[in-house]
Amino acid sequence: MKTIHEQFARGDKPAILLAEDDPDQSDSLREVLESEGYAVETVFSGDMALRRLSSNSYAAAIMDARMPGLHGGTVLKVCRVGSPKICTPIIMVSAFASPRDLDQFKKDGAVASFTKPLNFAEVMKFVRQLVVKQHSDAGKQQCESAKSGCDESNSPICA
Repeated sequence: MKTIHEQFARGDKPAILLAEDDPDQSDSLREVLESEGYAVETVFSGDMALRRLSSNSYAAAIMDARMPGLHGGTVLKVCRVGSPKICTPIIMVSAFASPRDLDQFKKDGAVASFTKPLNFAEVMKFVRQLVVKQHSDAGKQQCESAKSGCDESNSPICA
């Protein structure tokens, strides 16, 4: 598993995990991300998202709140409190979230949350800023917003 730092050092495209069960949303967002130069891995359930986050390094994950299997919010919580902690920055998206839900996502450790229909320009601006920050931090994953106690090693998975 390449760390984010290794991806940048080798000139690889930053990897984004896209967890979205709606095929149209998934295809549209994937196309936008790939056109911006990101390598995108797509999964269609919360269970698969958690498995991928547990075993791979990503610059970020974009996660739908409502998916088959585990709810996106549950995946977020498991990432931040599980053992080992998964420090990949997670951006939550939802068509059904109330302002209270969006606030809870941030309290649970999401770096951002967006409502559907997505404003792709707004989402991409945030993703670009996030990836640039990681690159300027020498690829180190930081979990400040999650207050998860992750160390600042190059791995998104903390022991």
